[in-house]
Amino acid sequence: MLHSTTFEDSLKAIRSVLKTAKNAAITTHVNPDGDAIGSTLGLYHFLKQLDIDARVINCSPTPYNFEFLPGAREIEVYNQKKHNGFLNSTDLLFVLDANSASRLQNMEEIVLKSPARKIIIDHHLNPEEFADIYAIDTDASSTAELVWKLIHSHETAHITTQIAPAIYTGILTDTGSFKFPRTTAEVHRIIANLIECGAEPFVISNEIYNTAPFEKTLLLGEALAGLKLYFGGKFCVMTISQELFKKTGTTEQDVEGLVHHTLGFNGAQLGLLMTETENLVKLSFRSKGDVPAHTLAGAFGGGGHFNAAGARVEGKSLKEVLEEVLKIISADVFPE
Repeated sequence: MLHSTTFEDSLKAIRSVLKTAKNAAITTHVNPDGDAIGSTLGLYHFLKQLDIDARVINCSPTPYNFEFLPGAREIEVYNQKKHNGFLNSTDLLFVLDANSASRLQNMEEIVLKSPARKIIIDHHLNPEEFADIYAIDTDASSTAELVWKLIHSHETAHITTQIAPAIYTGILTDTGSFKFPRTTAEVHRIIANLIECGAEPFVISNEIYNTAPFEKTLLLGEALAGLKLYFGGKFCVMTISQELFKKTGTTEQDVEGLVHHTLGFNGAQLGLLMTETENLVKLSFRSKGDVPAHTLAGAFGGGGHFNAAGARVEGKSLKEVLEEVLKIISADVFPE
């Protein structure tokens, strides 16, 4: 495996393999968010610019509020019979916004077995050993920012009107609309460049945040009404059950972004969104300041960033999982 000592060395290694590549597959984690979709589409258009036959193949469908992005309708949902031949014969296999093969869900096996040179571009902590090149910067605002840096470092490529809105979307969503700590001066300079290259802030924000079906608003209302506070209001829990999905006519896809409401009031330091699916309970932690969300997620086999992390728990009910979370928080985060 190839581990470069710096992110710049990793970009150099990627540029080198791109010189001889004829085709490439691009994928990202299950239930992709704005950064996952934005970074994969940004890379997709970049590779096309280099005359590389690129295909984005994901294990989950594209969320409706990102379908406006150029190339989004060309993203394919993985099918073993349809895609294994290409994944086994492609020159390069990019995994974006994920550094654990398990986050690729039903694509995990084929990705691990593929003889393609595997490249990870990501900004999460603790990458697993399954790729050849790791372009990782855990201080970056988003994976989309890293894709921008890759494109910007290439001697002939440039940010096109197709790439700009995709990268803008990734940065916008993963910075919480420029509210999170990694929203640096450099990030704003990148955003300025993207606007100059054709990204339209109002259009993009409107498509992402103002096109939800009415049912999602009903789901939000029910979820807000059911908020629970613990540890003197420091910890807020939002719970979305299968019953609630049925009541509001929504799906797991409509949960995107709701976790931020768990920190939207004075005194909250830690928030948790618990989502019940048919087979497991999803945990999405968000925190402020020095409260380690990634440590809590790690206790359940998950991970992520210091202030934003997640995990999945199988075989337990919402109540059982919450009880475990409260025990850990009581002992390690907000001890009496």
